[in-house]
Amino acid sequence: MTTADIVGIIIAVVLVAAFAAGRAPDHGRRRALRERFGPIRNVVARPAAAGADRAAPAYAAHKQLTLALPEAERERSGQWTAAQAASSTTAAAVSRR
Repeated sequence: MTTADIVGIIIAVVLVAAFAAGRAPDHGRRRALRERFGPIRNVVARPAAAGADRAAPAYAAHKQLTLALPEAERERSGQWTAAQAASSTTAAAVSRR
């Protein structure tokens, strides 16, 4: 074995040991949480994408809802929408200066 081989092996061992030392506290924390909270932690710790998949049907149903507003409320809503549009147009004109 050459000196370069020995140095390479030492570097590899040090890197593996450093990686293992860095992961050990995380593993202990996970185990402690699992013991403390039990199976409910697995449900809570799932990725957010799983929740988004479950919420998609409810969101689609919500988009299809229509509200029957009284005439006065509809008129006021139209005025509010117009005021917002005017405000955003003014803000865009100011930002272009």
